[in-house]
Amino acid sequence: MSTRSPIPVTATHDILQRYSPLIKAGTRGEITYVGGASTVSYTVMFWPSDGGAVTLHNLGRMDLREA
Repeated sequence: MSTRSPIPVTATHDILQRYSPLIKAGTRGEITYVGGASTVSYTVMFWPSDGGAVTLHNLGRMDLREA
């Protein structure tokens, strides 16, 4: 079994999901999981400038770009 390294990404726009703080455009993060059957969705851990880490689920390709 092989392990994959997280993929570095950046938020392309402000992202706000229920029960999580606002992730501003340009915030760096890492894709930690790729899932979905017919539509690919990503789980991403972001590091906002105010500290800490925030994990968001069900993000799409338009939400992210390579860092």
